[in-house]
Amino acid sequence: MKYLLYWKEPEYAKFIMFPDCLILLELLQEDEFVEMIRNEEGARNVAAQIMLNWQYKRTPPSSTNNQNDDNVEEEEESELIN
Repeated sequence: MKYLLYWKEPEYAKFIMFPDCLILLELLQEDEFVEMIRNEEGARNVAAQIMLNWQYKRTPPSSTNNQNDDNVEEEEESELIN
């Protein structure tokens, strides 16, 4: 797995769609982590943590999206009023 660490370099990392995988790649270099996920319960715990991270991770909206969201809300409000 060590050979895959080149993906952390900026010229390759920009192509990664799920950057969290780089954290897992780093963790897979550690013997303690590998031993933990060999155990079914340990693997389930890691999977659960990954899912929680993905579920609750927030990306700040861009200013363009905010303007579009405001327009949509205004349109929805005017539809409700009429």
